[in-house]
Amino acid sequence: MLKKIRTLLGKTKDGYKSAYLWTGMQSIMAALQSIVIMAVCTRTCGINDAGVFAIGFAIANLMYYIGLFGVRRYQATDLSEEHSFQDYNGARVFTCILMMLGCLGYCVYGIFFNGYNADKFIVIMLICIFKCIMAYDDMYHGRMQQCDMLHVAARIATFRYIICLGICCVMLVETNDLVVSMAVYTGIYLVLTIVLSANAATDFGSIRPEFHRNEIKSIIIACFPLCVAAFLSNYIGNASKYAIEAYLNDTMQAYYGYIFMPAFAINLITNFIFNPMLTKYARIWEETDIKLFVKKIERVALLILLVTLGSVAIAYLIGIPVLSLVFGVNLEGYRGELCIAIIGGGMFAYSTFFMNIVTIIREQQVILVAYIIVTAITLAVMKYFITKWLIMGGVLLYGISMTALAVSLLIIMAVKIRGYYKKETENTIDR
Repeated sequence: MLKKIRTLLGKTKDGYKSAYLWTGMQSIMAALQSIVIMAVCTRTCGINDAGVFAIGFAIANLMYYIGLFGVRRYQATDLSEEHSFQDYNGARVFTCILMMLGCLGYCVYGIFFNGYNADKFIVIMLICIFKCIMAYDDMYHGRMQQCDMLHVAARIATFRYIICLGICCVMLVETNDLVVSMAVYTGIYLVLTIVLSANAATDFGSIRPEFHRNEIKSIIIACFPLCVAAFLSNYIGNASKYAIEAYLNDTMQAYYGYIFMPAFAINLITNFIFNPMLTKYARIWEETDIKLFVKKIERVALLILLVTLGSVAIAYLIGIPVLSLVFGVNLEGYRGELCIAIIGGGMFAYSTFFMNIVTIIREQQVILVAYIIVTAITLAVMKYFITKWLIMGGVLLYGISMTALAVSLLIIMAVKIRGYYKKETENTIDR
């Protein structure tokens, strides 16, 4: 049975086209995941529980980047297999343990300083466990992408999203209980990870983790800047949610979540376009075809711009009525906030894309300065923005922070690529 599942998952006529198709489906389902759960939760459990889910998802996403530790991009572009699949597995076990310690610490902090009750604590921990499983599973998918079998990983993720989301919605409707629904969601996700991801990964090597100290240390050191960058990027992106939790209430958290949801769609679209090409871009860079590499970057950058402008136009015209209908709440008066949030989402997409490029050229250490400076500024002003302008302050903080980050990474990326191009030109002349 398990072998038959592997055969069906790997079956394709054109792996490259299939990767695009299924990555697109995966991106759509990933975008729908939190939107659908929040919409159903609002109608079945109320706005307060929807706010709890929103902050829980934000916290889990933040800790998720500790679990990932930036290894996926590094692993997928490790074409010479400097590190083995088993060593990447061992490293991911280590980072997932760190992630869960961070989740537990944050939730204990929430009990003492943010007034978490038992249900809120349990919901957030369940979402964190689900995200931890997802982080570990990402290691299997990184191996598939490294072996040019990204379509298998994307198929698995798509099927799992559909099944888990459907079951979660049914549970919310039947029980009106967010705790029970999240527990079932997490359990089903774990089972499907074993049956689909771990099973499929056996075609690409032993799935037993190995704990070679020097190898894991090498991976952790190489990916540490990526982990910190991704963690801080996510923190900056969700700083408004943390400020709302500290200074406002769960109802305002829900309303901010409703407005903020579409902003992530732009980044997901960018990932849909770029992720299947990540290994291809790495090969172009290894072949030192810098002109072609830059041309590819320009195309994706233009596409992000067009998607962002198109999304802002749609949001301005019909965004508020559609969101009000989807979530079952009145969002009139938030059109400006929605448009600013989507512009910020476009900037977030740029920062993610530029970080991917810097990873490919193996200059990830230099980006930490940009992330640390932007995070420090965000921390310094977020209380003022939230307490003075409420939800508008939240989206302004997000938009300004993401723009500053994207511009900083663009400058770093351009300087580094220009330096490589100049060096390559000089070597060509010398020859």
